[in-house]
Amino acid sequence: SGDYYLGQLYRKVFKRYPELLKPKLFELLDDEKGRHSWIDLLSTGYPQEQGEEEPMYMLIPIDEWFLWLDKATANDRAYALAMMFSYASGSEASSEMLRLLDGYWCDEVRDAISCRFHSYSWTGTGIPLYKNRIAICEDFVSRLTNLEAKEWFKKDIPHWENEIEKELLHKAHEKAIYD
Repeated sequence: SGDYYLGQLYRKVFKRYPELLKPKLFELLDDEKGRHSWIDLLSTGYPQEQGEEEPMYMLIPIDEWFLWLDKATANDRAYALAMMFSYASGSEASSEMLRLLDGYWCDEVRDAISCRFHSYSWTGTGIPLYKNRIAICEDFVSRLTNLEAKEWFKKDIPHWENEIEKELLHKAHEKAIYD
């Protein structure tokens, strides 16, 4: 997944021969040892070329991902999709993640979304990021039908509000010291 040329080649070959490669890809995603490398490759727009910015998982229709998931005997496939699918576009919940959370909510899916949603880095103020996370949570709450998933997002909003409050207090403290 870390090799630019391998990613570029895989995208080109997969676009040309999707029916030939899909069964092997699904098999590789079922293999615990290499699963995360394939998730990383498929979940990014890597390699970033003109017209190929969408994540590679989008090369397979979303309904096919859910057919693959429906054949699962454990929650590993739901976890893989929760790690791959975009959870939002701007401040709106993505339709594929809504479908996943509504139909397949489990500990593994919750852990994956939590890992992705709470892992970030930035420079400067984090307040715009925190406000965006609140907006995403609110959109999930308003659109989810799965009550457990909805409750998880409701409970996450105070976390982001607390992060905003901490940053504002930190800024006020710095201003008092240095001004």
